[in-house]
Amino acid sequence: MSAKLLTDLTIAKIKPDPNKRIEIADRATGGLYLVLQPSGHRSFAVRTRLAGKPIKLTLGQVGLLSLAEARERAKAAQEAALRGDDPRVEPQAPKTTTVADAVAEFIERYAKPRLRTWRDIENRLKLDLVKPYGTRPLVNLAKVDLVRMLDAMTDRGLHQGANRTFAQVRKMLSWCVERGMLEASPAAGLKPPAKEVSRDRVLDDEEVAAIWRACDAFAYPFGPLFKIMLITAQREGEVAGMRWSHLDLKAGLWTLPAASTKVNRLHDVPLSELALEVLASLPRLNSELAFSTTGSSAPSGWSRAKARLDKASKVTDWRLHDLRRTAASTMARLGHPPHVVAAVLNHAPGATQGITAVYNRFRYDDEKRQALDAWARHLRRLVEGKSAEVVELGRARA
Repeated sequence: MSAKLLTDLTIAKIKPDPNKRIEIADRATGGLYLVLQPSGHRSFAVRTRLAGKPIKLTLGQVGLLSLAEARERAKAAQEAALRGDDPRVEPQAPKTTTVADAVAEFIERYAKPRLRTWRDIENRLKLDLVKPYGTRPLVNLAKVDLVRMLDAMTDRGLHQGANRTFAQVRKMLSWCVERGMLEASPAAGLKPPAKEVSRDRVLDDEEVAAIWRACDAFAYPFGPLFKIMLITAQREGEVAGMRWSHLDLKAGLWTLPAASTKVNRLHDVPLSELALEVLASLPRLNSELAFSTTGSSAPSGWSRAKARLDKASKVTDWRLHDLRRTAASTMARLGHPPHVVAAVLNHAPGATQGITAVYNRFRYDDEKRQALDAWARHLRRLVEGKSAEVVELGRARA
């Protein structure tokens, strides 16, 4: 291969050899050379080394590519090879992250490892955010889009649902900012779309009995799952994640490790005879989970199951959390003191004041069992249609 200081004029003057291919190196740019084919076709190419091995890259046709452009591309190819990148591979434009991509990554990397309710969060984000805006680039999602989404929900009367969606979308977008996927969150500065109304719904005895009887017609897992929520007064996520290894059925005790509770504190839940009867009816699948349809995860489809329960029981305007509130309220009506009820619920000690806070230093295992047993007897009487006694503890002391 000969070498010349290539110029546009010398390139034009060089004549091809009809019998062979000619290569002329450019003295001004290492690795760059001119290729003349016997046909007269002229092109620029570059030779360099990648991981110690020689490689060649055709840069373009003379005329379509100027000498100055060829020199720039040759230098770029040399620099890429020095970095360990193959200059022969066309660099791909970075994939545009869509709203659907961001939601999927948020669920996989953030919600799944941390939150027992990740399926509900995923369903909410898919329905309310991905469905209308999923194909849009994440960086093009605007504040006005979120406002319209939330307005549409409140126009349908979904005031609390709009608030829940807003909270999850805001968290997801903040997470995207933290990871550099967004410069700023379009939810910044937005407020919840609906005024929060404090819930104090306590189901009356007839409603409790109706819900229980409706659960009798439900197949596993939701029928018995709702019953255990009502009997034990524990949170839905904690009941849904119940594991057989945490249950001592002979001792009648359910021990929730700290990592399984909302307040991150070990919690013992005495199991009444009624609770043990329901647990004994559960199928023993090849799973550590007491409630599961897959064997590997807690049940999903809570909203559909709750809607079916409303229809079957004819009880309206209530939430699953009201089961817990109703149990707590009734235990108090049965004469069990607030600190014992708080211990049953595994409320944080800081949620109480004065002497109750001192009492909460103790676990009150016996008192918790008495309260839950009394509540279970009350439940059984309601279901059997018998008159419910609400002064049981006081009468027992008389």
